[in-house]
Amino acid sequence: MEIFNMIELLKELHGRKISNVIAGGSNGSIIIFDVDDNYVLFIYCSWRLCLVGDVLVTSNDNNDANTGLLTTEIKKLIDSQIETININEFNDLIIKFYSNKILYVFSNINVDASESQYDENWSVADKSKNLVFTINEKNKILKSNYY
Repeated sequence: MEIFNMIELLKELHGRKISNVIAGGSNGSIIIFDVDDNYVLFIYCSWRLCLVGDVLVTSNDNNDANTGLLTTEIKKLIDSQIETININEFNDLIIKFYSNKILYVFSNINVDASESQYDENWSVADKSKNLVFTINEKNKILKSNYY
């Protein structure tokens, strides 16, 4: 089943560093994490970044390209090392960093794609394997090629 393959791919990110982040500005609340220059995590749905129980920033915060809280806080994750990534029964993600920050990702895009500008919640890609797993707007797993 694809769920097991997707979980294995998410486990490959454990211990790896965020090498680049794209967020804020024209991307709005969308986050694109480049992980060790080989993996990519795309987050289109709602999310919350916390540190020891305190909320640092959410997908609803100011996303101005230069001064927005969303942009500045998320970009601080560059060079952060992923400790674990867990997925629950709702296909939400919990991404723990060794810095004690936790990114909660909520798979809440669940409308017909024709009614929304997004047709997926999040995706994880392995560029070297040309492999992408996506949680779509129906909360189903899709497997596709990266290139």
